[in-house]
Formats: sequence, structure tokens, C-alpha cells
Amino acid sequence: MIWLIPVVALSNNEFLPERIIENVVDGVIVTYKFKDPIIRPNHLAPGSYLWEYMGFGVNDTAGEPAVPFRSDMFYVPAGYKAQVTLLNSTYRDTTLILSPAIPPVPNNGSTIVTIDNIIPYTGFYPNSVLKYGPTSKYREVGLQSVTIIPLKYNYSQHKVRAYTEIKYKVTFVQDGVRRDSKGNSSSSISDLTSRFLTNTTLNYTPTNTRSDSTWHSVRDEPKCLIITTNEYYNAIQEFVKWKRMKGNDVDVEKLPKGSWNPTNIRFAVELHNDPLNKLDYVLIVGGHDDVPGVNFEFSFKNEVYHAVTDYYYGLPNTDSIPQIFRGRITGDNSSEISTVLNKIIQYEKNPPMDESFYTTALHCAEFEDYNHGIYLEDGYEDHIRVLTSENIRNHLDNNGYVVLRQYTTDSSFTLFHWSQYSSLGGILPSELQPGNFLWNGNANSIRNIINDGTFYVFYNGHGETHYWQNPYFSCYDISSLQNENKLPVIFSIACLTGKYNLSYDCFAEKALKKSDGGCVGIFAATDVGITGYDDAVAMGMFDAIWPNLQLTYFIINYYPYQYTSFSIPTYELGQILDRGLLRMSETHNWSESSKNDIYKLYHCFGDPSMQIYTEKPQYFAEPLIYSRGDSIFVYVEDGDCKITFYDKVTHGMRSYKGNYAAYANPSDSLVICLDRHNYVPYIWDYSKDLYIQNEDIQNETRVYKGNSIYVGNNVTSTKPTGNVNIQNSHVTIQGKRLELHPGTRIDKNFKFQNR
Repeated sequence: MIWLIPVVALSNNEFLPERIIENVVDGVIVTYKFKDPIIRPNHLAPGSYLWEYMGFGVNDTAGEPAVPFRSDMFYVPAGYKAQVTLLNSTYRDTTLILSPAIPPVPNNGSTIVTIDNIIPYTGFYPNSVLKYGPTSKYREVGLQSVTIIPLKYNYSQHKVRAYTEIKYKVTFVQDGVRRDSKGNSSSSISDLTSRFLTNTTLNYTPTNTRSDSTWHSVRDEPKCLIITTNEYYNAIQEFVKWKRMKGNDVDVEKLPKGSWNPTNIRFAVELHNDPLNKLDYVLIVGGHDDVPGVNFEFSFKNEVYHAVTDYYYGLPNTDSIPQIFRGRITGDNSSEISTVLNKIIQYEKNPPMDESFYTTALHCAEFEDYNHGIYLEDGYEDHIRVLTSENIRNHLDNNGYVVLRQYTTDSSFTLFHWSQYSSLGGILPSELQPGNFLWNGNANSIRNIINDGTFYVFYNGHGETHYWQNPYFSCYDISSLQNENKLPVIFSIACLTGKYNLSYDCFAEKALKKSDGGCVGIFAATDVGITGYDDAVAMGMFDAIWPNLQLTYFIINYYPYQYTSFSIPTYELGQILDRGLLRMSETHNWSESSKNDIYKLYHCFGDPSMQIYTEKPQYFAEPLIYSRGDSIFVYVEDGDCKITFYDKVTHGMRSYKGNYAAYANPSDSLVICLDRHNYVPYIWDYSKDLYIQNEDIQNETRVYKGNSIYVGNNVTSTKPTGNVNIQNSHVTIQGKRLELHPGTRIDKNFKFQNR
């Protein structure tokens, strides 16, 4: 054993293989250089050794050798196909009994893991250091995945062939008549897709869509399909209007209760997913009895689980990342549906303005050290629940947030270590050692923290349909929350908490449907999850919101590579989920069945287009809105945002992204909405008449806006009569018509300005 590495506290980057990415004229060249592997005994298969690399997953297919791997993803420009070529590889051989693969373990805490011996074979496995399939389509772009395997194993001779360098090239070859630039971007790619690609592919660079002029805009109208029943149609109308006002092109499909089935649901989605106008979001409004999910089965050894999923309504190509972001809002009646939709509207339209709400988060997890199954009570974390939580927590701490802990443990040891299986078993920091930390997380504390205000809640542990196990927090505790409009987004990384096909409300439904609190969106699994895979999804979702997630503590089979400076965060719930799933598959995709099961299990309960606020929202500076000729013009000083023109009568909508937009032939029913992440939406109602009466304005700055604006001492019966006095003030009046009536007194320095 010439490369055995002792388990000691080392920095994450000391074992991280070097990765070099070269963008060349006709493609991308990637070079991996492997120095020090992590070699350690596998106590689950005595006499064998695990050979691992930081940032690489390990084969978990029963009966095969535990070879390390990771997958890279590439953006393929339109009009091209990808060809993968191995350019160079070097290796050296050594003798070692390599561990058999450790199969996936259900995240229910009850399954005893049994490891099958390697099934005998001849020669080296695998045959190649690269594994790849054909280019797949994701929305309007092509994606090419390449899996790198830096180890081969000869079972009969116990020989390990360890590669010290692997260099390969992805070449873009013209395919068809259309010929776009072979560069890293395309101006035809939507903003949503562009955001997705920046933190999931190695070679995509977003296109700068600005014109050379100071003022600029491009059409931006994400397309959303709502699928519901006749019973809920009236209940969704205000939500549909709000989404259109924010610039979403919304269609609704409805049928009588009992008429929807997985076949006609998918047909409806395909019908609306026009090749030239792709669907961005599918929102299902209704429970399993209203708009049913797809039932599916998966198994571990001989144990079969029965689950439900909305995964297929995102139109995946075979078993891959869906093309459309998905969400579900359940309810037993129209009142419950209205409650949830109104919570989402108010969260977006009138967010709380308490600064501490946006700087405070809550993490709940269990340091699991059970004396059962394959694990012994030994002071080592059995899985990586607290380890995952702490890595995310520390990354958020570095970004200026205060993350409160509610942790529990059943261990009687006085010194705690991280897991020996997914980590290197290092000692927990002093602040978390027994005696320094209470480890007494409980429902009362969780409830009090949520009531005080926390913009997200993260739980990583065992779960059931109606509760988190440790620390315990149940549907009953949800019902006693009093957090009113301080609504968090919840990340429930636990089994079964999103099982929406039951006769009663599951945990996710209960939290979302609570009328005077609860949450505004929740990620949850519809059945039993998979240990390790769940953690990777969680870290991938937080990496989506705060890119380039930094690990404080070792997790070997996570992806600690930094993406380029073009990594763009995403705040939309649907995209957060899918980015997490794709990042998970970088190091957890050897077992296709387990990866696909996770894709199907994790759901977004809520509006997939809703953006999570990550800091106290700002107010827009007063925009310049004025009419000239037959058009209305909007100029925004705050930078690029969504500028939407919405007609309240016809429900027509036109939306732009930029800082300038114009709209021809506006009607009196026009509403203008400005929207930007971490801003309170600005709404200007062109149709509303405004009456200024009985007001004394001294040394003030005011803005009045409306359709027709009337000023005087008796212009309306809705206010007390009285003069309007304007002295030493800056008053801006925006409207289509202005009338000054008797009783209007303005100082001589007042200036009228056509806005």
C-alpha cells in the first residue's frame, strides 16, 4: 500500500484534482491531473479499500468495483453536434484489493446495508476512462455530458490502474444548414435558460444583449401553463392577473374534477410547449384527486416503495432534467387554494420590510449516531446531515447571514466526529462539541424562531408524512405557528414530507396551506429519499442561489470545483430545484436508476416562477413615465428590470427586460409594473383618476400619478372640502390629463413639467 493517506484534518483543496478548461476555436479541452488519492479501509467490506478523490463520486452499483467518477456538462451551440475524444492519459499500476460498490441506502434509518461481493470478470473495469452518450436537448440548447473515470480495476489480479492525467476534447461539428457562432453563447437563448447554463456547464458564457445605446430593452415574456379544475378556476383569477402583470404569459387549462389523468395532463403540456415558444413553467393547482401525479415504484434490495411524481409533466427527454420548471399547489377547496395563492401574491407584492427577517435563517438537523444496523454508537456521525447543514451554514455566514441552529443527537459520546464514510472523520469544531453546544433542538424553539422571522428554513434528517423526526416538528406544530406575513421558503430534505397523494395533508401541504403563517414555498420529497443523494441535491440548490458553494468541512463526493466568474445566481423556486438536481448528478449518476428516482421524488410546492427574497427589498426610484403622441414611455434609473404593460380589461400583456420600454396606443385600462429581484414591485395604474383636495404641502417631495388628475377645494365628494396649498415643495404629477380647479394655491416658484 504505497499511497495510503491517513485521516487527518486537511484543507479541501489539498486532495482536489486539478482541472484545466481551455476554450478553443472548435470546442473545449479539459485536463484533469490526479495527485494524491484518498485511500482508506472500508469497514463495511473488511480487507478491501476505498480509492477516492475529492469532488468525485463512487460507483454504487451492487456487484461492481467502487471506482471513482464525476461528470462534466457542456453547452453545444445551435447547429452543431458534439464529438468527444480522449487526447491523452497516463497511469501507474499498483496492487490493492478494491472495495466492492456500496449500494444506495434509503434515507429512512431502518435499512441494514449489505454489500455484494464483486462479480468476477476478466481484464480491467471499466474499459475506458471516459463515458458519454449522445447530445441531449435541454429547451432550446444541446447538452453533452462526459463522465471521467480515473481508475480501472483488475479483479482477478487485484490490480489498480490509477490515472495521473486525463485529457479530452469536446469538438463542435456543424450539423445541418443553420450555422451559429461556435462561441460560448447564443443571443437566441432565453434569460431563464442562460441562467441555468452558467452554473451547470463548463463552457457557457452569457451573451450581453444590451445595445450600444444608453437605453435598451428586449422582449421577455416567460410562458406559464396552469393546469387546474373547473372548481378552482375562479379562485386562481387574481393570481393569473398578478402573474401577467409581472410579465408572465399565462395560459390556463381546466377540466371538471375527475377528468384529468397523467396522459391528458402531459398532452396539455405538450400542446402548449410550442417549438418556437417553449413553456417555462407548469403550475398544477389542485390535489392528487384533482390533477393526479404519476405513480411509480422504486426499490432497495427487496423493499419496494410506491411514490407519486409531477416529474414527467416537465417533459424530460427519457430520464433527464425536465425541460419545464414545475410546481404544485394543493387544496381541498377553493378557499384553501385562494389562501395559498394570496400568500404568494402578498409575498411578491408587499413583502415584509423587517431587515432582520432577510438576514436570519434556521437550520435543523440530527447528529445521528445510532447503535443499530451497520453503524455503531462511536461518536461518529452515521450520515452527513449536520455536516451538510454546517457547510451550507458557513457559506451563508460568509455572505453576511445569521443562521440559527436547532440540532439534536442521541449519541452518548463526549467527542463528536464527522462521518467516516462520506467524509474523513474529522473532529467537529469546538463550538459544536457536547458541553459547549446543547444539542436540544425542539418544536418550541423552531416555532419561536419562525414566528420571529426567518427567510428560509432548512431541515436535514428523517421525516414522515406529517413530521420531521429529529428535531421533532409536526403538522400540529405548524398549525400553532403565528408568523403571519413573515413567510419562509422551506427546504425539507427528508423522506415523505411531500407525499401529496394521501387522504390527509402531508407536512408540505400543511405548511403551505396555513392561512396566517406557515411558508410561501417548500421543497420536499414525495417518498423515501436516498442517503447522500439528498445531501447533494440540498447543496446544489443552495449553490444555485449563492453560487460557488464553499465547503468548510470535507465531503468527498461533492463538487467543490469553482465555476467561472459568469456563474449567475437564480432565485426562482423551480429553477433552484432543477439546478440542484443537475448538480447532484455530477457525482451521483453512476446508478441511473437512483439518480432518476431522486429526480422524480423532489418537488417544489408553490409557484415555480416565484423568486425568494434574499435581502430587504428596495423601492424603485421614481421612474420617468410620460405620454407623447400615441405612445407611452418608461425610463428606469435603477438598472435592468422587468417592465410590463398590462391591460386590465383585455388581459393583454407585453413585457421587456431592460431600463427603457415604450407602448403604443395605450388604453385607459393600462397598468405598468416594474419588477426586479429584491425590489418591491412598482405599479402605476394608468386608468385610475386621482383627486388632490384639502391638502397643505409645505417643504415636501411628493409624486401623484393617475389617468386624470383633478386639483382643487371641491373636486370630489370622497374627501373633506378644502384648499390645496403647495409651498416650497417638489411635486411631480404624472398622468394623461391635469385639471386645476378653484382653491388651488401654488407658490410662484412652482414649475410644471411634462412627464
